[in-house]
Amino acid sequence: MNWFQGYDQIGNSVVLALRPQRIVSLVPSITEYLSYLGLDAEVAGITKFCVHPQRWYSNKQRVGGTKTINLQVVQTIRPDFIIANKEENTLADIEALSQVCPVYVSDIASIQDALNMMIEIGKCCGRENLANQLVNKLLEMKSQIGGLTKVSAAYLMWYDPYMAAARNTFIHSMMELFQLENCFGNFVRYPVVEIQNLAQAKPDIVLLSSEPFPFKDDHVMILRPDLPNSHILLTDGELWSWYGSRMLEAFEHLWNWRMRLNDSIQ
Repeated sequence: MNWFQGYDQIGNSVVLALRPQRIVSLVPSITEYLSYLGLDAEVAGITKFCVHPQRWYSNKQRVGGTKTINLQVVQTIRPDFIIANKEENTLADIEALSQVCPVYVSDIASIQDALNMMIEIGKCCGRENLANQLVNKLLEMKSQIGGLTKVSAAYLMWYDPYMAAARNTFIHSMMELFQLENCFGNFVRYPVVEIQNLAQAKPDIVLLSSEPFPFKDDHVMILRPDLPNSHILLTDGELWSWYGSRMLEAFEHLWNWRMRLNDSIQ
């Protein structure tokens, strides 16, 4: 009887004969989640962007960037389970790695997708109880978020050209939770937008993310003349886009931030 038999989030069959003992994670936020699950001994490889937890970043074998996986390095690790992501990793890498060992490909476009992934990864890695406890805690926190005045918002995550988070993204789902009406919600994924588009949308809030492009105060000043009536704010991109155990911090921090914002616009 197999340890785990099911499907990943893009519909591929995943069969694990035994509980994984040598895991390679190609997804920074899931790497952090694996640490939360106490899989220090089991995780053998990570990417150079898996910066949390710091001790893993310093000590674990790195296998390249999320889109530049070094297949030879992965093979030397002799993994028995690889965790990837449809958006962050390339199809070519995923297909090649599937010849090495079973690969679970996550596909996260909503908070619910993230919760589903957390439960499935917990099952795969023998941490089902801890995964369920975390998901239940997040659902409880999520149910308590309410009573907010809806405001329009744009979330920018790239510069030159500007790119915004739109529908069918985890960020958009987080915006919805905190009653931020996405000005670019009629678009899909990460559309390129011009300053004129932002000016026409007249968002109450413009969020400039710390990643993948590290927006700074200078970028706030660039936008301010064209958006005189918008609150232009720098924001921690990890809180909006890292699905997994980081959602505990994100829900608490963004809830407190949103309550303060709510009071200021009453």
